[in-house]
Amino acid sequence: MKLTKRNLVRAIGGVSAFAVVGIVFAAWYVHEPEMPRVPRPAKSSFDLAMVGRGEQLATVGDCIVCHTAPGGMPFAGARALPHTVWNSILEQHYT
Repeated sequence: MKLTKRNLVRAIGGVSAFAVVGIVFAAWYVHEPEMPRVPRPAKSSFDLAMVGRGEQLATVGDCIVCHTAPGGMPFAGARALPHTVWNSILEQHYT
C-alpha cells in the first residue's frame, strides 16, 4: 500500500471514528441513571425486637468506627477509608 495523502487521511479518519465510537460506548457503559427516592417508612413498621438485635450487632461489630466521620453524626458516613496509596474510599451511610 502506497503512503499517499489520501490514504493517510482515510487512516486518520478511521482511527478517529473508532475512537469516537469507543468513547460513546464507554460513556454509555458507565452511565448510572439516578435512582428514584424511596419514602421513609414509618417507625411503627419495624419490629422492636429486630431493631434491638441490630443495635446489639452494630455495637459488638464496632460499626460506628468506620461509619462515622470524626466529629460527625453517628453512622452518617462520609469517613475517608484508606484504600490505596493514591486515593481513599468515602464510606457510605446505612441509616
